[in-house]
Amino acid sequence: MNKNNWAKHWKNRLHEYQTPLSIPRAGLYIASHFKDIKTSLEIGCGSARDSIYLASKGIKVSACDYEPWLIDTLKEKYKDSPINFFEADAFNLQLSDKSFDLVFNNQVFIYYDNDNDIITMLKEHARITSKYLLIFVNHTKNQRLEEQFEQKGKSDPVFKTRFFDIAEFEKLLHLSGIQYKEVKFFKFGGKADIFFMKIIKRIPNIFYPFRKQLIPRLYKFQPWNRTERLGVLIKF
Repeated sequence: MNKNNWAKHWKNRLHEYQTPLSIPRAGLYIASHFKDIKTSLEIGCGSARDSIYLASKGIKVSACDYEPWLIDTLKEKYKDSPINFFEADAFNLQLSDKSFDLVFNNQVFIYYDNDNDIITMLKEHARITSKYLLIFVNHTKNQRLEEQFEQKGKSDPVFKTRFFDIAEFEKLLHLSGIQYKEVKFFKFGGKADIFFMKIIKRIPNIFYPFRKQLIPRLYKFQPWNRTERLGVLIKF
């Protein structure tokens, strides 16, 4: 999808991710698992719901996207927020090395079929983080989800996305030449998200008050074929 088409289709969907029912799953995961970060940058922030949540937890947050209209919209909607919203190119970020403790992107790589594009972004995103690079992508073990996206993609280009497996991502990391201490692949999103609901099949969810702490830790217990995304955590 080219940039102009992406802007057209994303404008029609932005409101869906800015409602009170829209859950900042990546933000919840980060807040639950990373206690040693003071600064973060979200690349390709879209609705910025995850960055907004992280800012509410006292983290100094920046969020960027290449769409000028989107950044202007976020600045206006969240004008009282401490978040630094700015326009940026994910391939060439005009930022100093090791500018943030954590850099993350959620479903950015799934729109790039060319491996060289992803390798370029991996290098650039790794360059500006001092501790962690966190990435979320669709993964191939959830064949049901892949089939759903393929079907929806026939009428909505937003669903024309790439799915990854662990071996494929390991290869991309190797080709990037990034020097890191450790890489971890993990499950994210899916079956455990049912506990975000107050009522489950007409039964009150007794875990609802603890959902923000509980659900990010439940992901690891669900099967891969019921998991929505592959998480990639690179430690430096």
